[in-house]
Amino acid sequence: MAYQAKDLPKFEDFQFPTFEVITPHSKLHLTVRSLTVAQEERLRESALTAAKATALLNQTVYECITEKEPPLDTIYNFERNISIIDREALLYGILVASYGEEQDFTINCSACDFQYTVKENITENVDIRLYEGRESLIAKTVDVTLPISKYKAVLCLPTLKDEREFATSKGISQEILRRADSYIIIRELHIPQKQVAMKQKPDENIENESSTNNSEDDKKYLVVKNVFEIYSYLRNLPSRDKIAIRKAWNEAYGNYGIDLYVRGTCPNCGKSEENPVSLIAELFRLSQ
Repeated sequence: MAYQAKDLPKFEDFQFPTFEVITPHSKLHLTVRSLTVAQEERLRESALTAAKATALLNQTVYECITEKEPPLDTIYNFERNISIIDREALLYGILVASYGEEQDFTINCSACDFQYTVKENITENVDIRLYEGRESLIAKTVDVTLPISKYKAVLCLPTLKDEREFATSKGISQEILRRADSYIIIRELHIPQKQVAMKQKPDENIENESSTNNSEDDKKYLVVKNVFEIYSYLRNLPSRDKIAIRKAWNEAYGNYGIDLYVRGTCPNCGKSEENPVSLIAELFRLSQ
């Protein structure tokens, strides 16, 4: 028997659980909702290369924002105006909205390797550090001259767009992507021309390198802007140069962000410890 529209049963409306978040870098006040079952299935079933994992994660987080207003009115603008640390805060809100404040965690004891489970309230064991300045950190750039190579690095606060472009580069694995924040904090790398002539390029297909001609000083440098090419050059630099980059970046952009910890005492040997929680790993774990 065919049903008329008037015969269809009526259901009560319901509201998804939500959680309010302040993004540490961009200082946006946002409300995120719980994951849907369909979103969980998408996270569970996808064949996740580095590029696909990044795109899926960004899309899922964006979908969970309840009010998408400028500068987050499109996924395009979302990726350009949200830092990787900002996404961590949004992931935290999504985890609380989706699975509640109290969650079970498995800990491997660092002393005896015994595995045990603890229940923790993730709203009590979280450290959130918010940027309070007026200058936009996402728009800010900082120049630093490296002590050994004398390369000049233009540092930036990496956005989701920077991470996605790095993830889609040829040869980038999940393991390399986990270390992306060591490379995508550099917007440009200026290499003294004499040194470029003396060393082999790290990639035969480098295309985005060009010398600037605005001044005599600019003519001395080759400017590398492609994130994968920057990664290729940085891998061959001395350790002290990498340390200088990180030190300058920390001084310019601070230690803002969010850290979630799980505390436990091993029932086997009695060792108490505090373990950091990867919010991305936790999202994929709980969605399974």
